[in-house]
Amino acid sequence: MTNYGELLAAVASWMDRDDLASVLPSFVALAEEDMRRHLRVREMEQDFTATTDGRRALLPAGFLAFKTLYPQGRAVSPLQVRSVEQVNAASGAALAMYAIDGAHLLLNADAGVQGVMYQAAPALSATQPANALLAVYPSLYLFGALRYACAYVRDGEGEMAHAAQFQQKMEAANNMDAGSRFAGALRSRLA
Repeated sequence: MTNYGELLAAVASWMDRDDLASVLPSFVALAEEDMRRHLRVREMEQDFTATTDGRRALLPAGFLAFKTLYPQGRAVSPLQVRSVEQVNAASGAALAMYAIDGAHLLLNADAGVQGVMYQAAPALSATQPANALLAVYPSLYLFGALRYACAYVRDGEGEMAHAAQFQQKMEAANNMDAGSRFAGALRSRLA
């Protein structure tokens, strides 16, 4: 499965039904909604820079979370995520923390920041037939869509089975991505 059409065909084939064509896209969309909430892999990472205006900066479309966030030009100690109330209470102190306030980044000081954020992959559709997640994790899309297809046809057993596979694939993707970042660590030998 390398594109949206192949994914829809695979879901229909696995369901062994030809009466779901009009609702197949909604199953994929629901699976993508789950992935936006729970999946954090390198294919979703984007560089982020912003200069605040009154300690606030608008977050880009598709923003999900920060992986890291630092004062601009000082990528030594990362800013700490806190509640909006805590960030407001520390207003005017040295830049040390941030909060997400709706569609805005809120800092405890007016400053520039840089880092890496997780951004939602473009939603699959006829006009957006592929994305980086589908290229690397096609089974994640398949089992996510199958979960909702089974719910739609009221197949509780199938829904539970595919939901478990979807969850397992999502956890494996998150764990594999995190693990691969630290694979091949430096080793020392005693002479």
